[in-house]
Amino acid sequence: MKTVKNAVHLNRGIHEGKAVQLFFALDFRRMPLDEHLRGMQHEKAPSVKTKINGRMKSMTEEDCIFCKIANREIDASLEYEDEDVVAFKDLNPQAPVHLLVIPKRHIAKIGDLGPEDGDILLKLVNASNELAKKFNMAEEGYRLVINSGDNGGQTVYHLHVHVLGGRFMRWPPG
Repeated sequence: MKTVKNAVHLNRGIHEGKAVQLFFALDFRRMPLDEHLRGMQHEKAPSVKTKINGRMKSMTEEDCIFCKIANREIDASLEYEDEDVVAFKDLNPQAPVHLLVIPKRHIAKIGDLGPEDGDILLKLVNASNELAKKFNMAEEGYRLVINSGDNGGQTVYHLHVHVLGGRFMRWPPG
């Protein structure tokens, strides 16, 4: 039986280290990896994906790590919260300041937004701007990134905005 901690070590290079973020977050639960994988194989239609051992695995909304953070089922130090949005530090930071801003309601990716989602993007950007002020990045500048789908680099299938700052950002990013 492999623990989640071991999975982090074994899967470190799957997607340029991005899978580490998911597994570190899961380590808070102290759940064995095989138990977690069993939990991802529900009868419901998949709405969340992540790479495990180089393959795409489907998860249901109930297994979404970001939903669990937003619902406070997993302890996370929230840097911002309002009625619709929460933000927290990325566990695999790519800059001195690297925050994730997510809607509380599950939306798998930006392409899944519809009329029923109203102004959620505006709320995500407004929260990002508030965080930039809080972390003293508003004057010098910062980067907002939304990855969408496998080719776009999305590793957790819950819409999220990366807020990156605290250093000069190079172009092109990827």
